[in-house]
Amino acid sequence: MSVDLFVQSHLQYSLKRLLLLQALTDCVVELPKFYCLATTLAALTALQALKGRVNKGDEVLIHAGSGGVGHFAVQIAKKLGAHVISTSSTKNRDFIMNLGADEHIDYRSQSFEQVLTDIDLAFDTVAPDIAEKSLNVVRNGGHLVSISMMDVPAKVQEKANERDITVTPILVRSNGDDMDTLRDMLIEGSLKPHVSKVFDFQHLGDAHIAIESGRTVGKIVVTV
Repeated sequence: MSVDLFVQSHLQYSLKRLLLLQALTDCVVELPKFYCLATTLAALTALQALKGRVNKGDEVLIHAGSGGVGHFAVQIAKKLGAHVISTSSTKNRDFIMNLGADEHIDYRSQSFEQVLTDIDLAFDTVAPDIAEKSLNVVRNGGHLVSISMMDVPAKVQEKANERDITVTPILVRSNGDDMDTLRDMLIEGSLKPHVSKVFDFQHLGDAHIAIESGRTVGKIVVTV
């Protein structure tokens, strides 16, 4: 990517975050520091992945439930009345369960596709191969939602068609009503962002390294 495209991409991303933050300003006074800062694109992604697809009593699998998008997804799925199963490493089990998950799977010692069946919706936040494996545990007529795929590979779509599974790649989009929903959830306490670390803007590079490590729990916040 050229420097110009890199800068343009980051400016567009920053503008989108600022617009989303503006939609959450009503809750700033009432909530702890950084709550609204940490509840923007990741929370919106989780909400848009689950709303309209999860019903009360559904069994929902959230991959990487300790991550930025995942930890919001666990809480939103519970708010929607689902039975939530989430994967993470063993060290993050307590964090996952405290978010409201009903079951935890240690991805390092267990293969989720060997212990789960008849899942109503699987939410992949990790990688395309995890999305494809998730088809094995989704019930006939269920849903697979992924943020790791821009398009659905032909072999994945063919496999999904055999069992009438709807596969949906998700790309977050600005939506005022959704941001109002997140604001209301923050205020009522059903949604709580976890900020694992706060960086000064001058240490932006360190923040990116922390995110790219794939080991952060919850969200990273950069202050200006």
